[in-house]
Amino acid sequence: MNPIDLLIIFNGVTTVVDAFPQVRELTHGTFAYFDAVCCAIFIAELARRIQEAGWYSFAQSTWNKFDLLVVAASSPVVLSPWINTDAFGVVLLLRFARLARLFKLLAIFPNREHMARAICRAVRAGLGVLGALIFALVLFSLAACSFYGQAVPSLFGNPAVSLVSIFQIFTIEGWFEVQNIVLAACPDSALWQTGVYAFFATVVLLGGVVGLGLFQAVLTDEMVADNNEDLERRLEDIDFKLNTLIKESRRVNR
Repeated sequence: MNPIDLLIIFNGVTTVVDAFPQVRELTHGTFAYFDAVCCAIFIAELARRIQEAGWYSFAQSTWNKFDLLVVAASSPVVLSPWINTDAFGVVLLLRFARLARLFKLLAIFPNREHMARAICRAVRAGLGVLGALIFALVLFSLAACSFYGQAVPSLFGNPAVSLVSIFQIFTIEGWFEVQNIVLAACPDSALWQTGVYAFFATVVLLGGVVGLGLFQAVLTDEMVADNNEDLERRLEDIDFKLNTLIKESRRVNR
């Protein structure tokens, strides 16, 4: 493990420790200066790697691009000890920058390049399913807002609130309670109740069971695609050697 990895680990530990208000009061902002120094070192180390490898070679690595994104997002931490943090926007920026820097901890993981490629491949493969899920989410949200917006305004009063409620149903978390609230607020009619049951069953089935299940399956398949490709190459190699041996055996027997 090189010194940069040790610094990343130590900086991650101090970031977690400094999140406790009691520790922050005792240190009187000392960790802010340490964070700024660490961030400056990360920027300098990244600049050195780009200079040694050249931008084109550096950008060929998925991990290098991810590391560049993390360092760029966390760079405002360099100014944290010397800028006024009273402004709400500045506070949010610095908090985001400190959280972004925690992604540097991924640098100490083994096979990180393989992991980065797998994640990128899974994201690209899942975009189509994700788009279909978003379309279904918006469609069901507008339908629920139209059907039950007046009866249950706290859950479906406008498209934004309805979107959150339908997303909760997509996760199959507490959907039964939401259904009961709608049933209690709707007219006491067999037709209305049947419609509520049918609507929520459709949302749970298409969004929660089929949609999210398919999305998870696509991501999982792409994440392990490298292992499958390696296994396929080995099987093809074994098949080729076996066919070669069979042909040689036939030739000898003749």
